[in-house]
Amino acid sequence: MKIIIGRWSKLDAIATFETWKNWTRRRIEARERLRKLRNEREELRESSLAAADALRDAEYAKWEKMTDPYTGNEYYKHKETGEEVFEIPIRDWSDNPE
Repeated sequence: MKIIIGRWSKLDAIATFETWKNWTRRRIEARERLRKLRNEREELRESSLAAADALRDAEYAKWEKMTDPYTGNEYYKHKETGEEVFEIPIRDWSDNPE
């Protein structure tokens, strides 16, 4: 009991309080850093989705809808490469591209 009382004497109580105060301050700072990291990650995710949408739209704009004069079937022709297909091969860039 004397040891416990001795530890909580005036000087030990101040040291204990300072230690607790510093520990609490570090916890608050760590939480703030984590909150900022979460916000940055969310902003990056949103900008990534916006970029994926813009990329998909840009790729889609490169395909021109054509009609075969002999069969009347519709097909798509890529303006840059001249590739001809029946369905536009648009990749969904918002999913995890590999």
